[in-house]
Amino acid sequence: MYKITFLILIFLSSLFSAQEAVKYPVEVSHSGDDIVGGRLAYAVKEKIRNSSSLQMSYSEDARLTVILVTLDQTPDRPGASSCYSFVLCMTNPNNYFPNYITSSVGYCGSSRVTEVADGIVADIDKVVDNIRRAVNNYDNNSYNR
Repeated sequence: MYKITFLILIFLSSLFSAQEAVKYPVEVSHSGDDIVGGRLAYAVKEKIRNSSSLQMSYSEDARLTVILVTLDQTPDRPGASSCYSFVLCMTNPNNYFPNYITSSVGYCGSSRVTEVADGIVADIDKVVDNIRRAVNNYDNNSYNR
């Protein structure tokens, strides 16, 4: 476990240094053909585009990957609300499998798309803050040796 954590920290320190405020790349992948789920995926992408710490990624470089799966909550009332699941992984082109970070499930009514997207992006931003803190601590400890 420590070896994986160490490798992730080395990898992350190559992406950005603690002194720079670099936007962290995030890819969003959506699966679902429901109306509210499509709006939710769009809102998450827009919030990432407007974020001061995140940016949308369309490359194969190292990035966080959000896998969002949605479906109508009540099939007899399509478009009223959706159930969603999102998984956040770290994708590195040097590794075959992405590294799992966190996941969540919930439901989203058509009038709450913005609030739910805010929550998802806040979760992503919290992970990025933790990564930055870990990289900063690693950099500070390696200089003190």
